[in-house]
Amino acid sequence: MIASRGPGTRRGLPMLLVLVACAPGLPVRRPEAPPSPTPREAAAPQRGYPEGLPPVAIVIDDMGTSRQEARAFGMLPLDLTFSVLPGRPEAPEVSRSLASMGRQVLVHIPMEPDRPEAMQGEEFLRETLSPDEIRAVAERALARVPEARGANNHMGSRFTRSPEALTPFADWLRDRGLFFLDSRTTPESLAQAVAQARGVPAIRRHVFLDHDPGPEALRARLEDLAAAARTLGCAIAIGHPLPDTLEALSALATDPAPPFRVVSLDALLGRPCAGSPWPPQADFRSNPSGTMTRQR
Repeated sequence: MIASRGPGTRRGLPMLLVLVACAPGLPVRRPEAPPSPTPREAAAPQRGYPEGLPPVAIVIDDMGTSRQEARAFGMLPLDLTFSVLPGRPEAPEVSRSLASMGRQVLVHIPMEPDRPEAMQGEEFLRETLSPDEIRAVAERALARVPEARGANNHMGSRFTRSPEALTPFADWLRDRGLFFLDSRTTPESLAQAVAQARGVPAIRRHVFLDHDPGPEALRARLEDLAAAARTLGCAIAIGHPLPDTLEALSALATDPAPPFRVVSLDALLGRPCAGSPWPPQADFRSNPSGTMTRQR
């Protein structure tokens, strides 16, 4: 049974529309093609590791100055983690680029050191700020590095000793769903303890790789990192985008007998080794960028 047509319907209308659309000289509107997806830059495949090697996370701090610099480190066949300084000129672009390569990104939040004159070029969390101001500064930092899954402190020897200042910051991390890496720029840091007490997954740095950026010193620090990983079961190192650091990590990537396997930082969350102390002398080494303990 054929349904009756409404009073205004004409039997020849569909064919008429086809003829009009195909008539010569008349423009034909074709549906717009969907926009092409943003190209994703593939990093070099991660290297394979023999079984039984202890896991190590290597965080490259102070990113955000150069996309070329980020690409050089990001393309290494190591599962490096990158921490981006929000005030650096190319911070958003570097954050996106690293994330597009499948690299884990942190926001490297500047915190007040012991020497006020060191607070240059960035907006710092200060212990004198109100809780609302601390949250606002942290929020502005994250807005510049939106791909961040966690945070760690840049400088901060004064701020990380203050539980009153750390508490609203830790609450902000929890509310934002971010984990925290205590860079431990002072052995008196309370940042990890306060973060954990406020429900934030938090771990700590064990070794600074390039406080002395010379090749021999870097090799020695990588040996320290391997020793920490063997003793504790895992270890966390912080380095910087320096030429000697890139060379040392390039050599590590092609080492036929690596002393450890490099994993992303979040792979160590919840492991006891990631919260365990390492020899205190590691906490007192400085580096040329002024982010280490001697900066305080």
